[in-house]
Amino acid sequence: MRVSYDGTAGQRLSIGLTSSTLSGGSLTVLKPDGSTLSGPSTIGTSPAGIDLPVLPTSGTYVIQIDPSSNYTGGLTLTLSEEVTGTIVPGGSAVTVSISRAGQRARLTFTGTSGQRLSLKTTGVTIGQAAVTILRPDSSTQAAMTAYYDTVGFLEPTTLGSSGPYALLIDPNATNTGDITVTLYDVPANPTGSVTINGSAFTVSLPVPGQNGDVSFSGTSGEGITIRGTNSTIGCLGLTLYEAGGNSSGIHICTTAFTMGWTLGSTGTHVIRVDPDTWNTGSVDISVTDP
Repeated sequence: MRVSYDGTAGQRLSIGLTSSTLSGGSLTVLKPDGSTLSGPSTIGTSPAGIDLPVLPTSGTYVIQIDPSSNYTGGLTLTLSEEVTGTIVPGGSAVTVSISRAGQRARLTFTGTSGQRLSLKTTGVTIGQAAVTILRPDSSTQAAMTAYYDTVGFLEPTTLGSSGPYALLIDPNATNTGDITVTLYDVPANPTGSVTINGSAFTVSLPVPGQNGDVSFSGTSGEGITIRGTNSTIGCLGLTLYEAGGNSSGIHICTTAFTMGWTLGSTGTHVIRVDPDTWNTGSVDISVTDP
């Protein structure tokens, strides 16, 4: 079976296969000159999506279906261009609707070398989809999987170059539906210092993906208590990194908390506040003896 279509150089297309009664076979896409653009891809009775390379030239392309052995049957092919749009790091959330079997979506944005980005997905009705940040050369910067009716979060990733980036949303198989994505521009982690038995330092973390570091000086063998008060963050991880390399941590979900510890080294020690997933807020951190 051969199905032809007219393509334009630079197009990004995908094929959705549904309603198949063909037990086995392959699908190949041929360029206008008869050489292979994609495939052969194994196909069967299960719904499937096939993402094609960017079309290299304009002309008539051919989708060729080759049944295995003596198999017979039929299937439905859906050829789609990507849903396109833009998204701004630190800007508003963008909702993407994918309505065609096998279709993908691509949101473009401008990134800067050294910029840190985190990503949240909400309102997912697609079922399951791969969400990937693509570098200017189309390689993968970072990736996550979004699931139906679940909030997802991608921890901060640091861009290695400046240029045009893309957020690619690729549903599993032939899934369709909606997804809302928010791209956060994550500033540098706040830092501060305290003294033992001194005033607290307020760690303010307004952007999802931020951590905060609080340093203090202490002596080996000294017993201390790390104290957190007035927390609006919700659940978070608290880790003490000693000057000598040892570390210890706790996980808490309360507005006030303590962590007791005996220092094993002398020097400058660091307390790290790491909110769970996309949590934000602030907490006052102090250190007492004990």
